[in-house]
Parts: sequence; structure tokens; C-alpha cells
Amino acid sequence: MGIRKELSKVLRNKVMDRYKDGKGHKEISKALNMPISTVKSSIKKWKVLGSLDTKPSTGRPRKIAAATD
Repeated sequence: MGIRKELSKVLRNKVMDRYKDGKGHKEISKALNMPISTVKSSIKKWKVLGSLDTKPSTGRPRKIAAATD
């Protein structure tokens, strides 16, 4: 599996604006030139969380403090 890029906030807002205007998933994906699965997942995230903000990523904490670097 490759590294996935995060959608920009502007692009996420464009998806939601078109969805709120009554456009369908397929129509939005063609207009913005992005996969339909990306459109669906963005809309689902908005419905579940009520927000399009990204969560901080989880992962192993750093061994060395930032100040030490």
C-alpha cells in the first residue's frame, strides 16, 4: 500500500458545497476530477463527524525531544 495524500481543505469544501447543492457523487467526482470513492468518503466523514477537519495522525512518539534535534 502506498502513501495517501491528504485532500486540501479547499477541495474538501468544494466537494461539500456541491453536495449541499444537491449534486450526486458521480457528478461531483467528474466535475472535480477525483475518484468517486474519495467523494463518498469525504461526504461520509462529514455526516459522521459533522466536520471536515483532519485528525492528528497517530504513531509512535519520538525518542528524541524536538529541542534536542
